[in-house]
Amino acid sequence: MQNRLKIAMYLRLSKEDDRNTQESNSISCQRLLLKEYIEQNFRGEILSDEVCQPKACITGCPYGCEIFEFVDDGYSGTSMNRPAMQELLRCVRQKKVDCVIVKDFSRFSRDYVEMGFYVEQLFPFLGIRFISVNDHYDSRVVQNQMMGMDLAFKALVNDLYSKDLSGKVISSLHSKKERGIYCSANCPFGYRKKADDKNQVEIVPEEAKVIREIFRLTLEGYSSVDIAKKFHKEKIKTPVEYLAARGVTHRNPLGKEFSWHHTTICKILRNDFYAGDVVYGKYEKDAVGGKNHLKPKSEWKITYHHHEPIIEREIFEEVQRTRGISKPYQPRKAHMLTGKVLCGECGRALCYRNAKHPYFYCKDRYATGNENCLKKVNIFLLEQMLVSALQKEICRQIELKEVWKLYQEVQKRQYDAKMAKLRKARKNLEITGKEQIILYERYKKKEILKEEYLACKEKVQKKEDAIKSEIQRQKMLLVEMEAEKHTGLPDADKIWKACKIHELNQETVDSFIRKVKVWDERHVEIIWNFSDGKAT
Repeated sequence: MQNRLKIAMYLRLSKEDDRNTQESNSISCQRLLLKEYIEQNFRGEILSDEVCQPKACITGCPYGCEIFEFVDDGYSGTSMNRPAMQELLRCVRQKKVDCVIVKDFSRFSRDYVEMGFYVEQLFPFLGIRFISVNDHYDSRVVQNQMMGMDLAFKALVNDLYSKDLSGKVISSLHSKKERGIYCSANCPFGYRKKADDKNQVEIVPEEAKVIREIFRLTLEGYSSVDIAKKFHKEKIKTPVEYLAARGVTHRNPLGKEFSWHHTTICKILRNDFYAGDVVYGKYEKDAVGGKNHLKPKSEWKITYHHHEPIIEREIFEEVQRTRGISKPYQPRKAHMLTGKVLCGECGRALCYRNAKHPYFYCKDRYATGNENCLKKVNIFLLEQMLVSALQKEICRQIELKEVWKLYQEVQKRQYDAKMAKLRKARKNLEITGKEQIILYERYKKKEILKEEYLACKEKVQKKEDAIKSEIQRQKMLLVEMEAEKHTGLPDADKIWKACKIHELNQETVDSFIRKVKVWDERHVEIIWNFSDGKAT
């Protein structure tokens, strides 16, 4: 069965194009131009191989092929990170389209390096036909050839044009903001653009009441969390709900309903816009089409008394003095036992709670509902248990050290005895060697017959083998004793020095305690860092 040719039309219009009001670049004009080109050049064209259908907008086509439309409206051509472009490239890599067609190269990309990569490398490698109508470029016609100097130059010009246009747009916006013209697309919660002048803002009375209430509660001592809880309880609409009611947004809640969050309150309290000022110049791009980077606060620019304020300046500044300024981050110091204290039931590390009476607890008890997990254990009590157990362990280890000394003395005597046996065996081996030499010399001098020589030689040989076997056995015993001889009591010196421990510190915990399993305040298992260390 023959399948229709799959053609992907890519259409793009950036905000810069929209500002320049180039009607030829509008989405509708691009669509009309590409459809006319397809009708004239692809009528009745089909493929024999089956091609999967991509997930894109499909337009009906009576021309013997299928058209898939990919539209990026309001995206710059300097970056390939565009939704429809990424979807198109995904379909291209999966070979779900056979041909990509655009109005001109600048619609596909204004970056001449990216343009060259896709047109000269990726598309030919995947067998995808690429057509740029206004540039009179068809990859099937120029197959096995480079893009051409004229087209490469045009791609470079598009790249430079985009960067130049971007600089002019930024400069224009900056000039407007300096003159007090409001250029942002959206307004903060509580404001909207005037119907007769989109460069001016006005207060939304209903939303302004919420803003004033937030500042009033803050001055009364409410925290951002308390305000969020209060608003949620009183069913006060969130900023998103107010915007949806005005038709500005159509977002849906992630859960059952929208809810106030303390971060929303904090953003409102810090926003200079509510005091009548506009802050701009906070970000800068590392390159055209690149990422925004926050500039130092000293480099930000402010237009004072730009619009009617919702909050009086004295009230706004008072809020900033009381709680608006963020406090420096102070990392919480972990308890010395953190990571070593485990729940005896589930084996997970216990969490530390720095309360009036600090304690450890197992969070899995609340997450899984396992009532056998530790509810809490008082840290002071646990530390005293560990100190007491450590002191007992030290005494036990000191006793072991005395026993170890006696055992080492016994080992030394046994070692010396075996060493004496080894020396004796080696001496006997030398004697048997001399006996063999004397026996051979007597045989050569014909003092003994051959039969007597062989019988005596066999007897001496057996004696020699027995002595060699004894030497080997004594060597193995000595090696084993040598290993035991150099084995000392584990951490004996360290324990001896720590024998006056009366309270825990980080060094003591790291030196002696491997882990502590806690079931309750009466059932605790301590595992020491000694090879045989365990206490219950």
